[in-house]
Amino acid sequence: MRNLSALSILIAVVALSACAKARQVEEGRSADCTGCHGGQDNQTGAPPFDTHGASTSAAVGAHTAHLDAGVRCDGCHIVPTDAASPGHMDTGPAEVTFGAVAGPDAVYDYTTHSCSSVYCHAPPTAPGGAAPVPSWNGTLAGGPCGSCHADPPTSHGGVADTLCEKCHATSIVGAGPSRAFVSGGTHANGTVEPASISCTTCHGDAARLPAGEQLADAAPPVDAQGLSSSAAVGAHLTHLFGRATGAISNGFACTSCHAVPTSPFHSNATVDVVLRDPNGATSGTHTPSGTGGTCSTYCHGNPGGNTANAPAWNGAGTQSACDVCHGNSPPTGRHPSVFSSHAWMGTDCEYCHYDVATTGAIKPGGLGLHVNGTKDVRLTNTSLIPGGSWNSQTMTCAPQCHGSRSW
Repeated sequence: MRNLSALSILIAVVALSACAKARQVEEGRSADCTGCHGGQDNQTGAPPFDTHGASTSAAVGAHTAHLDAGVRCDGCHIVPTDAASPGHMDTGPAEVTFGAVAGPDAVYDYTTHSCSSVYCHAPPTAPGGAAPVPSWNGTLAGGPCGSCHADPPTSHGGVADTLCEKCHATSIVGAGPSRAFVSGGTHANGTVEPASISCTTCHGDAARLPAGEQLADAAPPVDAQGLSSSAAVGAHLTHLFGRATGAISNGFACTSCHAVPTSPFHSNATVDVVLRDPNGATSGTHTPSGTGGTCSTYCHGNPGGNTANAPAWNGAGTQSACDVCHGNSPPTGRHPSVFSSHAWMGTDCEYCHYDVATTGAIKPGGLGLHVNGTKDVRLTNTSLIPGGSWNSQTMTCAPQCHGSRSW
């Protein structure tokens, strides 16, 4: 009996010792997922640490990178309700069961530790990424934004990567190299969720005056790369509003040079120029180049004027003189330059275009009449030409200095 009692005491001591050791291991562990793994980078339970306490292993891999990018745990695993859920603590390796966002063709290779045909690394709507088959323990080629899709995506038509957060504020914050995924955001959730955007989101200046003119606000600068001086900027403002000094017109509508998009999602990396005369008919040619190109149009003298005039889109300050787009005076009809009886008029356009111009300049009230597709003729009423009439249908004038004459 004495020997049996001694054996019982020994067994009890060993058991208590083992229990004490077990408590030391479990000390401070949580009852949730982080009780066995995770807890280092976040509290989701995703490694690091793995179940062996390691911070770098095949079990750790890119868990944190996925979570920071907005990928939920159920995107790659069946999430257990608790530690005792069936199949949770069985033999390894951990099962990868892709969720709906990954797509129906997603595959994980347990040998190479890589995945393929997954939406989040090779989205069919935004191809061109540098790492469509990423390694779980590798470094992504192309960086966080260029690994899964082109940066920017090819469908964005060359819009600068610095503008991501303007359209995807729930996914991306920051600009250029400083971009980061929004914690808990909507990145890689299977849905394209652009913000409420307008024309000035990508180019132009929403604060431009006069206020409320959306198309004028949308004209560069800035361009879609965020630049205030480029081939895409060129002479937009001069064409829209006229020159600040020495103006020759009130400007032209956007439709004079290209179609106005009906949606902000129009970028295709191509400048679609379709030139039109002031009456809306297609007219003239545009020769593109890396610096913006040149154009030959009615408003710069072709047809009906200086047909050789082909101004460069970035050639600021070259088109304001009267003899650039047409002769001064033009060599047509009975203009002073070709009709000796009118030579005394010289370059004073006011004699016949009283509402439009004076010598060497456009009158402030004539800016809307110059380069408008119409020959606006009104004879001056002075001692030299004391009034008269002009018939635009028959192209005849009848000033008091002589009778009716054909132009």
